[in-house]
Amino acid sequence: MSMDMDDRRFRRRVALTAVGAVVVFGVLIGMSTGGSTFEETFGRHDASPSASASVSPSSSASKTAKSSPNPSASTTASAEVRGVEADGAAGACDAMAADAVRAFVTDSPDRDAALHRLFTDDAQGLSTPVSALAGQDADVDYGTGLMDGSASTAVCSVWNGGESPWIVSLRVQDTGRWMATGIQGPYDQYVMENPDDAADR
Repeated sequence: MSMDMDDRRFRRRVALTAVGAVVVFGVLIGMSTGGSTFEETFGRHDASPSASASVSPSSSASKTAKSSPNPSASTTASAEVRGVEADGAAGACDAMAADAVRAFVTDSPDRDAALHRLFTDDAQGLSTPVSALAGQDADVDYGTGLMDGSASTAVCSVWNGGESPWIVSLRVQDTGRWMATGIQGPYDQYVMENPDDAADR
């Protein structure tokens, strides 16, 4: 009787061992043919939840960093500010009319940049080259005054030592900032054979 029980136990042990060998063999074949790895099939026992959680934020952070635009590029695109902010026509004359004349009559490397910042692209009078203007006294004080104005326009006079003032017209732009839309100097400020030509400038 005890011999039969020992025989059954032996057979059961052999059967379980055979089944286990078949399962392991199947897993090894699956891994070698590109199927699930052993860790994917049975899970990693040495990986803690905190370790797996710490991986995902870094990967998502790198994706975010790659997909987000370069902040310096957008800052550079929006860095150019044209015109000036001012309260009313008189305030606009005080804030920028003298600077507009000074930029127009001064022969400097940044003249074009200064004119672009203060004058609209279609401003009248800017076609006159600086070489056609009389020499200006850099030390003279510029005086400004409002000749005519409204909530969105201004006509300013600018004195800088000539017989008559320069006339600068200003207008509020869509940006809410004031810009010069024209400049006209007195005849004695233009170097030309026929001073009447200044009226066309």
